[in-house]
Amino acid sequence: MAHRGRVVCCGAAAQYDDMADDLIQPGPQGIPQHLINRSRRLEGFMTADFAADWNHALGQLGKWLSEGAINAAVHMWHGLESAPDVLLAVLAGENFGQAVVRISGEPD
Repeated sequence: MAHRGRVVCCGAAAQYDDMADDLIQPGPQGIPQHLINRSRRLEGFMTADFAADWNHALGQLGKWLSEGAINAAVHMWHGLESAPDVLLAVLAGENFGQAVVRISGEPD
């Protein structure tokens, strides 16, 4: 990791239903020394921290999507009956990208 590098922590949804919620989980050893010696940061965030920038971000992302500069990752399920399984999969971290349940219309 580079000098003044940064580790960003996001995506706690996969841990919402963790069986070990009440236990303190051991983490990697030596983290304080790694952070201090290289002036690194470990920082968590929530999307709400950036609410003031939301409209600008949506505009920029929409532009990039229309230009083909980025692609949206979509994990598609079909039928309302799949919704409970989808929710469990999302909470377990089993999907990649946006989880979508199509409840009507022709499948893609």
